Amino acid sequence: AALLPMPAYGLTLHSPEAAAAAAAAAPSSSSSSGTAAEDAAKRKAAAVLAVLTEQCVQPLLELQATGPYVIVGCGAFSCMLAAAIACELEHQLQQQVVLVLVDGPPVVPTSMQLPEPVVYGLYQLARDNGTLPSLTPDGSVPQPFAGFAADLSVQLQAAMAAAGSEVELSGALLPPAAEAEVEALEDAVQLAASARFVGPGRVASDAVVDMLRCCRIVRQLWAAYAPDYVYQGPAVMVLTEDAEGRAFLEACRESCGGELSLVPLTGLLHGQVLTGERD
Repeated sequence: AALLPMPAYGLTLHSPEAAAAAAAAAPSSSSSSGTAAEDAAKRKAAAVLAVLTEQCVQPLLELQATGPYVIVGCGAFSCMLAAAIACELEHQLQQQVVLVLVDGPPVVPTSMQLPEPVVYGLYQLARDNGTLPSLTPDGSVPQPFAGFAADLSVQLQAAMAAAGSEVELSGALLPPAAEAEVEALEDAVQLAASARFVGPGRVASDAVVDMLRCCRIVRQLWAAYAPDYVYQGPAVMVLTEDAEGRAFLEACRESCGGELSLVPLTGLLHGQVLTGERD
């Protein structure tokens, strides 16, 4: 950030207050089925993202009242939020915006199923706290997301089965959790985190609890959110050259109407961005 010719500000949603406010703002879910239930889920997801966007836009305007702005997101959820912030600044406030998406999409890709949010949450906690397994002795090449998710899915499956859950976590990546299975999933995450990440000098147990609160919000968004405005400003996508990168690029083409620039990350896989010494 010190090298940039402009001020740089960091925003985070790793707090229970942000997640709680978004959940409180969401309308109650409907017990109806079919199209009506899908519409209700979309309205709920839109309300949640609107609250989270407002929580980011207001402090940003207090720091810098007018544009141009460069809004940067990194990761699947952060990029979705960054895109929503860019749309709010451009569409509602008529500001100039450049959107930069690093290793993530502006909306959930239609060409692939994103894994259960807790997998991303634990991966980020491990990455940020230096407890992510490494592929090299010096730690310069961290375990990519896909390998981490595959290992974690086995642990979570075993913990959920031991707790009496009948849900089957098929494949290397977890499917989005059904509402009825969230409690069992979160209990399994607590067990897995305690065994692998939590401890003195490692990940704090409170950080895992906060991550789970945020994942409840992310789960709603990934299941139903569909933007009602297409971002028209310039966008830059910094993507890995793998299946995830291709899906994220397609999602950006579908939801961004302005000039699109692509920066490929040769030699890195999804999730390895901003980790280790290869940044």
